[in-house]
Amino acid sequence: MNREAAATAASNLTAGTLLPEMQDLFSKQLAEAEDAHLRAHSNNLGVIRAHLRAIFRYLPYVEGPRILDWGCYHAFDSCVLRRIFGNSVELHGCDPCACPAAQFHRYADLTFRQLDHISRLPYPDAHFDTVIGSGVIEHVANHFESLRELHRVIREGGQLILTFAPNQSSATELVQDLLGGQGHPRRYTRSSFKSLLLSHGFLIEEIGYHEVGPTLTSPSVAWMRKIPGVGSAMSAVEHLNPILDRLWPINRLGQNLFVIGRRVGYVHGSHPRRSRQGLWNSGSPAFNALT
Repeated sequence: MNREAAATAASNLTAGTLLPEMQDLFSKQLAEAEDAHLRAHSNNLGVIRAHLRAIFRYLPYVEGPRILDWGCYHAFDSCVLRRIFGNSVELHGCDPCACPAAQFHRYADLTFRQLDHISRLPYPDAHFDTVIGSGVIEHVANHFESLRELHRVIREGGQLILTFAPNQSSATELVQDLLGGQGHPRRYTRSSFKSLLLSHGFLIEEIGYHEVGPTLTSPSVAWMRKIPGVGSAMSAVEHLNPILDRLWPINRLGQNLFVIGRRVGYVHGSHPRRSRQGLWNSGSPAFNALT
C-alpha cells in the first residue's frame, strides 16, 4: 500500500463523517466496562475530533500492509485505519496494559500483544511498514531506548508517525502549570523533537504543530469547560484549528507536535543542507555490517 492508495481509500471519508461512528464505539466500550480515561475522552467531543484530524493529517504517509499501533491502549488510530483501509492492512497493537478496550480492539481486528518490558518490543527486525505512536513518546521511561527499538522493528524506508507530543510552548500546558494541574513532565520543542528523531535514524518528512485550541480534558482543568461562555469559545477556536495549526507564530502555542520520519540507516554527508536535500543512504555494505 503506497501513498496513492492511502489517498484513494480516504477520498470519501472525513473526520466529520467518522465522528458519529467513533462516538458510538466509545459508548459501546463504556457500557461494557467503565474506564476513567475513555470516559474523559468520550465526554469531550473536541478530543475525538482532534484525534480524527490528526489521523487525517498523517494519513498520506501511512504505508502498509503491516502497521503497528505502538502504545495503543484503546487503539483509536487502528480503528480509524481499519475503517479507511479495510482488509488491505494488517494491524498490530502493543501496550503495557492488558487489552483495556475490547470493543475497540475487535472493531479494528487488532492483533494485540501486552508489553512486559519498558522499551523492548516483541517483534522481529524490520517487521513493520509503518509504526504509529499517538500520545506515547512523552510517557515512555526512556525515549532514547524506545526510539532505538522502533528503528529496529521498522523496515528500511518505513515510516514512524508520532502525534500528540506535548509542545514546550503550549498555552494549555502553561495554564495547567499555573493552576497546579497535571501537565506533562516531558515536553518537546520543534527543534528538540526533530533532533531526537534524526539522531535515531529517522529522516524527517514532516514536522509541525497541531491543536492550538485547548480541549481542557485533564481533570485539573476540565472544570473550566463549565464556565459560561468557555465551551462556546472553545468550539469556535477548535473549528479554526486546521488554519491555526499552520499559522505562524500562533501555531507555536499549539498543544502538541507531530512528526513523520522515514527509517534510514545512515546519513551520507554531515552538512545539514545535504540532509535536507535527501542525501541519505542506508544500503552501504559497510554500514549494514555494523548493524
